[in-house]
Amino acid sequence: MTFVTLPAGYVASNIALEKRALIFLAVRVGRLLKVAKAGSRVLGIQEKIFSLEAVMGVRVRVIAGLAVLIAAALWMSGCGHYTCKATFGASTCAPTGSGVSGGGGSGNSGTPILFAYFADDNNGNIGAAMLDSAGNFNQLAGFTKPTIPVAIDGGMVVVQGKWLYMPLTTLQIVGFSISSSGALTALPGSPYNTNDTFSITSDPAGKYLFVGGATQDEVSVFQINQGDGSLTEAAGSPFATPIPAWQETTDGLGKFLYVSAGFAGAQVAAYSIDGATGALTAVAGSPFAFNMTQVKGEATGKFLFGVTGQSGVNGTPIDDHIYVFNINQTTGAITPASGSPFVTLYSPINIAVNPKGTLLYSFNEAANGNNSPTEGFQINASTGALTEISGLNTLSLPIGMFDQSGALLVGHGVGSLTALNVNSSTGALTSVANVGIGSNFGWAVVDVP
Repeated sequence: MTFVTLPAGYVASNIALEKRALIFLAVRVGRLLKVAKAGSRVLGIQEKIFSLEAVMGVRVRVIAGLAVLIAAALWMSGCGHYTCKATFGASTCAPTGSGVSGGGGSGNSGTPILFAYFADDNNGNIGAAMLDSAGNFNQLAGFTKPTIPVAIDGGMVVVQGKWLYMPLTTLQIVGFSISSSGALTALPGSPYNTNDTFSITSDPAGKYLFVGGATQDEVSVFQINQGDGSLTEAAGSPFATPIPAWQETTDGLGKFLYVSAGFAGAQVAAYSIDGATGALTAVAGSPFAFNMTQVKGEATGKFLFGVTGQSGVNGTPIDDHIYVFNINQTTGAITPASGSPFVTLYSPINIAVNPKGTLLYSFNEAANGNNSPTEGFQINASTGALTEISGLNTLSLPIGMFDQSGALLVGHGVGSLTALNVNSSTGALTSVANVGIGSNFGWAVVDVP
C-alpha cells in the first residue's frame, strides 16, 4: 500500500460544480454557450484541469439571457473540474535508474530532471518549479517569469520537450522555447491569433498544434516550425466540428484527431490528419455516438480510452467505468473493445496514459464533488483490456500527467504539485515530493532538455 504525503494545509479540489451545471443547462436550452464569454475557471476534468486534459484556465461562455440558469447552477453547486494533455507516442525519452529519491527539502542538491510550468491568472505571469534527482521539488531559483497579457484559456502543452504553448482569453496563443536551465523565451511571432480558444493539444511528433473552439464548434490547426517552434495556421483552418470542441487527443501514431464535447456532449468526433499540412477531414461515420467527456490515445495507435465524467454531482448519473475503443488504423473509426467498459471502484473524471501505452491512471470524484482515491490499470497490449493495479487507494488527486519519459507522474492539487515515481513493471506509485505553486490554473511538465 502506497501512502502519499500531501503538503500541510492541502485541501482536496472542490471548485467547479458551477461549470458542470452551467454547461449542462446551457446545452440543454439550445447550446447558448456558443454566443458569449464569461470567466469561470475550474480545476478538474483538464486538463480539477480536460484538458480533458484538462483540462486551470477553462472558460464557460454564456449570454445574459442565461442569468437565471447561472443563478440556478450556482445555487445547485458547491464546487468541482478541467482537462489536461500530455505528450506520448513519439517521445525519445526513456526512464533512467530506479526513479527519483524522496526529498522535498528547501533547496535543490541533485541534478535537475524535470521542470513544471504553471500560470497564475491572478498575477498574469508564468511560474516554474524544478524537481532534481535527490527528490527536491521547489520553485525554480532565478527564474524570470514571463508576463502574459491576460488569463490563459485551456491549459498548456509541451511539444517535443522544448516548446511550451498556451491559449489566452484574447483568442491568441503564446509560445515559448524551453532552455536546459528552464528559462522561457518567447517564440518568433508570439502571440499568434486564432478564432477560438478552449483547449490545446499536439500530435505525438510535434508537427501540429490543435486548438479546440468550444464556443465556435471548431478546431484550429497550426503547423509548428521544426526549427524555431513558431506557428503558422494551416490552410483551411479552422475546421468545423459537429460538437463543441471541448477536448482533443490524437492516436499514438498521429494519424487521427478525436474531439469530445465535455459534459455537454454525447458524441466523439473523429478526423484524419493530413501528414503534410495538418488539415482535418472527417472520418466516415463521425461523430460516433459515445458519451465521452474526455478521451486519450496511447502509443501504438490501436486504442482510445474515455470516461463520461459522471460522478453523481448535482444528481447526475454515476458511471464507475473506463471505456476502451478499438481504432481502425486505416479509417480512424472507433468501436468498443471487447470487455469494455471496464469497472472502476470510483467515478473517473480524468485519465492519464503513460507514453509507452502500458499504464493508465484515473483521477476520480465522489458525488459530493470531493476527490476519490486514484486508480491505476495495466493495459493489455493486444486487446486494450484494463487490469486494476492494487495498492493505490490511499492516493487522492484531482488530475495528473506524465513526464515525457513516463518515469514520473505529476499530480495537481489545489495550489500544489505532487511528483510520484512510477514503477514501469507494476505501475506502483511512490511519493517523491510536493511543491506549492499558488496556482490552480494551466500547467505542464517537461523533462530537462
